[in-house]
Amino acid sequence: MSRLPLILAGAAALALTGCGKVGTLERPAPMWGAKAKAEYEAQQKAEAEAKARQQQQGAPAAQPQPGDVSGHSETTGSPATTPPPPPTPQ
Repeated sequence: MSRLPLILAGAAALALTGCGKVGTLERPAPMWGAKAKAEYEAQQKAEAEAKARQQQQGAPAAQPQPGDVSGHSETTGSPATTPPPPPTPQ
């Protein structure tokens, strides 16, 4: 048996590990149930109004939720806006 298919499968798996959405995922609308659909629409409307209100007031964006990696660098895992370390006294 040749090792080529195994090597190609491994390379494809490694190439696909970087795919995907970074940050919080949006919950899709429910497929069944009028009550669930109404609750979902009300929640989406409330979130949109809150976001618009924040933008009008010039308030900062909402704080990131646990598991939200949108403000982190993909390579280091540290925040993208990390300030430089303070100089060391000599």
